[in-house]
Amino acid sequence: MSPSSQPSTRREAAQVDVSPKGNSPEAFRPEKSPDESSWGGGLNTRRIEQYRRIVARFEGAARANVERLVPVSELARTVGATLRTLERAVSAVHATTPFEFLRALRLAEARQTLSTCGSATTVTEVAMRFGFRELGRFAGEYRDRFGESPSDTLRRSARGGCEF
Repeated sequence: MSPSSQPSTRREAAQVDVSPKGNSPEAFRPEKSPDESSWGGGLNTRRIEQYRRIVARFEGAARANVERLVPVSELARTVGATLRTLERAVSAVHATTPFEFLRALRLAEARQTLSTCGSATTVTEVAMRFGFRELGRFAGEYRDRFGESPSDTLRRSARGGCEF
């Protein structure tokens, strides 16, 4: 897909707002509603609504299994779509792939856990809980996404400077 056919509401990175402020369900929605003119010309209203329904079911299944490493193909079967249809739907709605969406969701949940006041845990426990087995990569991705290391987030929450 060429850059000119990408949705005009595309955000940086994975289209998923996992900034410190954006962990609400609305943060996983595009800023504007798509229409035929802004979505690469060719997606009709019926198809867009179908994609939104598929993505809503995918998001629900992903959130329900956020602590498990569920293959995208299994989630596709769960939501009643083929893998290719799920890929197209997530791409149209979030301008990313299902895999990257799941990864961003798991990173956001890890941050939320690390930011929780009084969480008596370690970065390693949180990383493993959300399926990040390579701790160095987890720390690097976390730093890239949130601008601080996971241990800094945990340290701040332990001092009482929690985010809610």
